[in-house]
Amino acid sequence: MPTVKINITTTGAVSRHNTSFDVTAGALNQIEEEIPAGATDLAVILPLDVSQLKAFFARSAGGDLTVKTNDPTSPTNTFELTSTQPVFYPLFEGDQFVDTDDVPVVSDITSLYVTNSGLAPATFTVDVISDPTI
Repeated sequence: MPTVKINITTTGAVSRHNTSFDVTAGALNQIEEEIPAGATDLAVILPLDVSQLKAFFARSAGGDLTVKTNDPTSPTNTFELTSTQPVFYPLFEGDQFVDTDDVPVVSDITSLYVTNSGLAPATFTVDVISDPTI
């Protein structure tokens, strides 16, 4: 089974904290796509049974991106990614996966629609850890 080690570092004026934990499940799906400058609703296929999700990590390098799930005109959920702030959800017992508007992600995801309104291309990366057993 794939195991992903997650390291989190927080820094402040007084101290620095490091935390590390593992997320283990039977499936790891990784996507990395360059999203051209000015792209609107570029489709990226990502089949995901939300009930089987163990961790979700999405990030953008090189610019801000808007990511919509399942439908570009009336998305189920929307994630706003900045090049400085990734979206990360390790799901433990009882946790709920929400988008950047705090709307729960309860519908399975079939595809993502990515918009880059910037003037430069951005690299869109998604790591999904899930349990493939039903």
